[in-house]
Amino acid sequence: MSKSGLFAHFGSKEELQLATIQTAWGIFEGQVLRDPAGEREAERRLGELLERWLVFSERRVFPGGCLFAHQAVEFSTRPGPVNNALTIAVACQIEALEERVAAAQRASGRRGKDPAELAFQLYSIVINADGLSRVQNDPVVFDRARATIRTTLPATNTPDNRRARLPN
Repeated sequence: MSKSGLFAHFGSKEELQLATIQTAWGIFEGQVLRDPAGEREAERRLGELLERWLVFSERRVFPGGCLFAHQAVEFSTRPGPVNNALTIAVACQIEALEERVAAAQRASGRRGKDPAELAFQLYSIVINADGLSRVQNDPVVFDRARATIRTTLPATNTPDNRRARLPN
C-alpha cells in the first residue's frame, strides 16, 4: 500500500497519528497496566506493574521506545489533537503508578513519600531504562533499573531480579 493510499484510508495524517496512538495505548494498557491476576494485595500489584513495564520495554514491543513519552516530547511544540493525545497518555501512565503507590501505602499502613513524587521517580526510572537500552543497546540497563527500583521502594514493592517474561 502506498503512503497516499494509507493516508486516504484515514482521511488525514492527523487521523492516522491519532489512530496509531489509540492502538498503541490499547497494547500498552493490555500488557502493562491491566493486572492479569485480578485483585491482589496492593503492594504486590505495584511491583508487578513495574516488572511488566520493564519486560514490555525489554521485549521492544514498540521498537522506537515508549511511543507516548518520546513522541510527546517531539509534539510538545505543536499544539493540537496529537499533542493532546500524547500528553494524556503520559499523564495516564504516571497516574497509574501514583494510584498503585497510594494503594500500596494504604495496604501497608505505612505513610511513605508523597505518591505523586514516588510515581514521578518510578516513571523516570522506567522511561530512562527504555531509552538508554536503545541508545546503549545494552540489556543490562534493565537490571540497573530493577536495582534502582529496589532502593527506591520498600522491599515488598519491588520487582525481583529474575527476567520474567510475559506470554506473547
